[in-house]
Amino acid sequence: MKTTAYFEAIRKRPDRAVILLEWIERAIQAPVREMVQTRVQAMKIRYFTDTDTLYIEFRDRPVTESRDLDENTVLDVDADGNICAITVEHASTRTGIPEFSYEQVTA
Repeated sequence: MKTTAYFEAIRKRPDRAVILLEWIERAIQAPVREMVQTRVQAMKIRYFTDTDTLYIEFRDRPVTESRDLDENTVLDVDADGNICAITVEHASTRTGIPEFSYEQVTA
């Protein structure tokens, strides 16, 4: 079975140790449901220096609910409960912004 480096790294997590390899192989061979991703959108990361706000957009979908995770962090979700974006206020003191690195792991 061909897998990605990310998949292998996630399999090593203690909370995933109970998932057997034969279960994964069976799901690949006979999936309950298959979906074809028709549109791929790149994640967008914006840092607003004037307000010290970090905005991470995961998907460009209509937001139906904004949930306060704490007084400086907001999670935006769509009608299906999927995460659309995260807003982090006071980002320079709460995150590594504006210095950060990005790595795309390929299959």
